[in-house]
Amino acid sequence: LVGFIIIGFMINNTNNSTLQIVSYNLILLLILGCFLTFYIAKHPDIFHSKFKKYIETLLVPVFNKDCILGIVVYSVVFHIIVIAIHYCIAQMFNFPIATSYYLLLYPISAIAAALPISVGGIGIKEFVYVYMLKIIGIDTSSALIFSLSFSMIILLSSLLGLVPFFNAKK
Repeated sequence: LVGFIIIGFMINNTNNSTLQIVSYNLILLLILGCFLTFYIAKHPDIFHSKFKKYIETLLVPVFNKDCILGIVVYSVVFHIIVIAIHYCIAQMFNFPIATSYYLLLYPISAIAAALPISVGGIGIKEFVYVYMLKIIGIDTSSALIFSLSFSMIILLSSLLGLVPFFNAKK
């Protein structure tokens, strides 16, 4: 997601200082998080023995080169699809959003929604959409409709998971 934000800033030349500060902090957190994760994977013995076995079974195998490549490929494809969904929603409502702005809009909202300050990112994600869409001239109510439309798509697509669940119960 941070990679998409970096590309989005390179393409958009966004002059919003708050958005730039948030994005630079996200990039810094990504770099620090990567270093910390690599350090923990290479030195699982720094933890108590109870935690060490979890780190060795969950984290260390991920640092296989093929595993990392697969994770990155699936992640990039998934996020491109989600960005395309955002584009389709904007086209449906005839919002004047530059195509490159989606590289900022979705990743920043997804990272904000992942912060552990609300249940499922509800409210945080909507605030980010309203704030970022207001920057490019879309009013608050339209931005909220945009955000809720995306949430409805996620909800409806998640309901598809009930089909195998009920089939398994039979």
